[in-house]
Amino acid sequence: MNDEKKSIYQEYTQIQEKNQWMIVYQNIKDASEIEARKCNYTINESKKIQNKSFNRYGDVNPYDHSRIVLKRPNIDTDYINANLVKLERAKRQYILCQGPLQSTIGHFWLMVWEQQSKAILMLNKLIEKRQIKCHLYWPKGEGQRLELQDVGLIVEYISAENYKNFSKRLFRITDIESTKSRDVIQFHYTQWPDFGVPSSPIAFLQFLKQVRDSGVLDENVGPAVIHCSAGIGRSGTFCLVDCCLVLIDKEGESRVSVRDVLLELRKYRMGLIQTHDQLTFSYQAIIEGMERINNKTFDELDILEIATGSDHEEENSPPPLPPRTSSFPVHDRPLPTSPLDSSRQLEQISEPSDPTSSDISEIDEDDDSSDTDTDDDDDDDAIGDETKLTNGQNRFDANSSLPPVPNGTLDLSIPSDKQRFSSDDEKNPKAGDSKNAMRHRNRAARQSAMQDKIREIKRKQKESESKKVSSTKKRRSLILSIGVLILSVVAYFYVKS
Repeated sequence: MNDEKKSIYQEYTQIQEKNQWMIVYQNIKDASEIEARKCNYTINESKKIQNKSFNRYGDVNPYDHSRIVLKRPNIDTDYINANLVKLERAKRQYILCQGPLQSTIGHFWLMVWEQQSKAILMLNKLIEKRQIKCHLYWPKGEGQRLELQDVGLIVEYISAENYKNFSKRLFRITDIESTKSRDVIQFHYTQWPDFGVPSSPIAFLQFLKQVRDSGVLDENVGPAVIHCSAGIGRSGTFCLVDCCLVLIDKEGESRVSVRDVLLELRKYRMGLIQTHDQLTFSYQAIIEGMERINNKTFDELDILEIATGSDHEEENSPPPLPPRTSSFPVHDRPLPTSPLDSSRQLEQISEPSDPTSSDISEIDEDDDSSDTDTDDDDDDDAIGDETKLTNGQNRFDANSSLPPVPNGTLDLSIPSDKQRFSSDDEKNPKAGDSKNAMRHRNRAARQSAMQDKIREIKRKQKESESKKVSSTKKRRSLILSIGVLILSVVAYFYVKS
């Protein structure tokens, strides 16, 4: 491997071999918190009483120095849980925000309008792990309109294209007062699990390439709005991968530090990339992207095949597995993978899908009533909600060896005790005698233990019955004594009178 290409790949390999992802992630987290205290980053606006209800999570707040300020007069607030995140070296800027609440839909679209954003990147589903993670903030079907009188905007659903891993929707925003209109594209990635990462870097990179090719990330347009549920975990992962690939293409890999880029992005919004798993995936996507992102045939893979049907979130179909083998001409060897990588793929296939309806039009807008600050999310401050399984790739390996089945049939009947031991006994009579003796001893021991249990149960039943009889006799004696006493008293007063 030559010097030009060793930096990020060798860093990844070293961390992977020493299993130090948690340590590396924690060091980045600590460094960003020290920087925040040093620079005195405040979150005062988010803590104001009138703004607290506009935050989806109580511990995810926008920094004051980079927060988006709503400018339209005559609205109830200028606050929205969103930050302008920039990387000057890459000439990239994004607006990272939380998934809209029912009470902030108008604020969200007003931000898109005022910031002249050309695209919305949605990286989560509306419902995940049986909890609402984002309110349905767009019209329910093509040709329908959403009138937002509180901010003076109308949002119209123009069209949609559905792919295996994402949906692309076109909306038209109209300002009621000026009657001006502007089109906005929503790229909705539907296969990024809560507390997890996409099934493969390839699928994610194809999504990134589609976003890039649309021109919505160019420096001459308004910043794209990127959100998941809290707007820091999955959203931060997207920004880190995109920025690093831009810098690598511009300056060369040896001059790009993934850690430094992430620390720079964290200066604008707290907590970007929320688990060490997301950090691991970011490295994998960057390494894979260096070879594939500029390949002209990259977007011709089957993963981008258009899915049939109406507008959907792809709730019921698992994401495609990555290819069984991957060529890495850049590094001449495959990317090391952790046991978690294959376990996530197994989880995607074996576990039932999230409970969201596959048809967005069936989701009632009143569903957001269950939004709370206690919802679990990939963007919460919890780190350890990971499914740790053993590497099970060979379960899906068609070349795995199985014993031959005679005549193409497989006997699934359960053999009796006699059948289990007959073949071995015939081969070795002495062994058969020994096994028979052992079986008799084991059977006798089990019978003896069972008899002991039965005797104990009977003993307890007798004790219980004896206690009941004794208790009944005591009650009868007491009742009789009380009756005699009452009769005596009555007789006494009767004689005396």
